[in-house]
Amino acid sequence: MTAERVGRRPEQGTPATDTATIKHNSTGLHRQLRQTVERIDYAELLRRRAVQQAILDVQAWQWRRRADAFEHARPRIGDFTGRASAQQLAAADARCAATARACRAYADAIEDGWVTPDLHIDIDDLIGGSA
Repeated sequence: MTAERVGRRPEQGTPATDTATIKHNSTGLHRQLRQTVERIDYAELLRRRAVQQAILDVQAWQWRRRADAFEHARPRIGDFTGRASAQQLAAADARCAATARACRAYADAIEDGWVTPDLHIDIDDLIGGSA
């Protein structure tokens, strides 16, 4: 068979078969495979974390912590306020207070049974993986 019949230009000749070229190609394939597996593993960790966060979001204590964080974020006397006017500070205080009240109300709704998470679901069954 000539080079013209298999679609190669005559100056290309036969493919390289020396061990250095094979080892280089093999190393490149291993690196690509390793990177692909790492991406899959990373995606699995993200899915697990998303499910964990979803479960936390229906826990009353988590919403009470969020309410405390918004209370702590309210502007206080003595804070550095930059160029914010009194009206802007009052509006920020009202927003933080309202959000804190909403978080506490949601926590109360969870405790009163209005929000009922099914916490008996195994995460592995939910996302179809195994740890």
